[in-house]
Amino acid sequence: MKAKGRKHSIMRRMWIPLSFVMILQSVLFGGSILWGGTIDRLEQNSFEILNERVTNRKNYLENEMIQRWSDLAAAETLINQKVSNMLEQNQAVYSALTAEEEWTSELLELISPDLLHLMRRNFVTGAFVVFNGDTGFLHLKVGRLPLTPVYIFGIQTQCQPHLIIRIL
Repeated sequence: MKAKGRKHSIMRRMWIPLSFVMILQSVLFGGSILWGGTIDRLEQNSFEILNERVTNRKNYLENEMIQRWSDLAAAETLINQKVSNMLEQNQAVYSALTAEEEWTSELLELISPDLLHLMRRNFVTGAFVVFNGDTGFLHLKVGRLPLTPVYIFGIQTQCQPHLIIRIL
């Protein structure tokens, strides 16, 4: 009797059914992943996550443009006031404000600190000042305009769009 008991122990009796159940579970699990739509759902979720990230980045950039980069009113008023004072001193009008005028460089020296302050405050890398005149042409979607842009730039760690201030 002892020989028969050792030949067919409880472990050996349970091993074959447990192995069969484990193989069956593995096949069912693999089948549900392959043919149950799990891979398609994972791919769909990845696209939804990417879309959400793009939307969040778009909202962040829109907020930065509205709150920070387009906050030009105070600087524009100050610069236009300095330009008006310079025009009064030189007894000129806005249409005479061209890059060819001798006092234009004085005007740029006068408004440069304000432009640099604006660039630092708004975290941008540059600012444009556009003068009237025939020395250069500004190419826009509406056509070619006789305007001379002056670009003032600074190196910053964040790359942001440039500001455009037109002296009217």
